[in-house]
Amino acid sequence: MRTWIKLVPAVLLAVPFTWSSIQAEETTDQKIKNLQDDVAKIRRDVESLKDEVRRSSVQAANVATDLQDIKRLLHDMAERQTVISRQSAYDPRSLVPAAPPPGAPPLPATGTITVQNNYAAPATVRINGQPYAVGIGQSRAIFGVPVGAFQYSVDVEGFGTVEPPRTDTLPATGYRITIFPRMTF
Repeated sequence: MRTWIKLVPAVLLAVPFTWSSIQAEETTDQKIKNLQDDVAKIRRDVESLKDEVRRSSVQAANVATDLQDIKRLLHDMAERQTVISRQSAYDPRSLVPAAPPPGAPPLPATGTITVQNNYAAPATVRINGQPYAVGIGQSRAIFGVPVGAFQYSVDVEGFGTVEPPRTDTLPATGYRITIFPRMTF
């Protein structure tokens, strides 16, 4: 029994060192686990960033394509504007219709303007200030318009003025106004 008593102080002396090494192993294992968790989180973050970069690249490509389309449209508009802003150097009212040959019946003093509405909405055509309603998909003949220069404009319900006032020449053979949807830029 005396041997046991001699071992007690030695065991009591060794227990604190053993306990600290057990704790040290647990903290080392815990540190390794924490590091592994941190590495896994960093990997997820990197993958998330890669996905975000891919999405941003696709969006940037779409924006670049849209910008090219807008530039092309602006260029087309600028070209059309120069065409639209050109004006003739003569007044159509100054043109005198040719006289009929001798023996031919005289030219009529009036003509007919035919209006065709291809819009999906009712339209109003003003000819020399007089309004004429034209239904959806309908055609209307306007008789008794004096031959020569005339002015007309077109308004479509819900769309406003689609053809601003313009002057043209009505020949004795007649004139046709077609109202159709136009692309606006």
